[in-house]
Amino acid sequence: MKSLRLTLLAATIAFAGGAAAQDGGLYEKAIDPNSAFIRVLLPENTVARIEAKSFSNVEDGLTPYVVVEPGDIDVSMGSATEKVSASSGKFYTATYDGEGLVNVIEDKVTTSPSKANLTFYNLTSHEGVDLFVPQAKANAVKGVPAGDGKTVALKAPLTLDFSAVVDGETMATVEAVKLSRGGGTTIIAAEDSGGISLWAVESSITR
Repeated sequence: MKSLRLTLLAATIAFAGGAAAQDGGLYEKAIDPNSAFIRVLLPENTVARIEAKSFSNVEDGLTPYVVVEPGDIDVSMGSATEKVSASSGKFYTATYDGEGLVNVIEDKVTTSPSKANLTFYNLTSHEGVDLFVPQAKANAVKGVPAGDGKTVALKAPLTLDFSAVVDGETMATVEAVKLSRGGGTTIIAAEDSGGISLWAVESSITR
């Protein structure tokens, strides 16, 4: 894993019982619409905890979304604990670097059975990164500030390439990202040796 890799990217959200479905309406199968959902994006060789749920040696640095009761939720990396305010029906990603919590991003998930949620996080120092689709010659997401993210709903099913673009220059590309109906895909841009990396990992929900 490359240095400061807050790993992630292309993640089809596999809610309980729906992981095997290509077009499963997965967001509609959320366990309880009155629950909240929190996950953690963390560096290599660290331990994360969301309330009583602990995660270590997480493949590619992304925990599952954890189902929680709405309210102030204890989220920690290592020995540092923060309170995350979570509302019912909302999805959140807490991003960490080697020193602690960077940001808590609300993933504005749309529960449309005919579309895919695409979330893009800019974990670089660049103030404004576009997520460009070469096949469409258009931006899927435009101008995401450093340390922030944005979620959009796209038609599905599709398989597309995505590029991180800064000031008109393509910095990195991830190929053949699958978008599934009713599901979600997350793409992350992170700094890597002076450049930008994009990468993918499958996500899930756990109690």
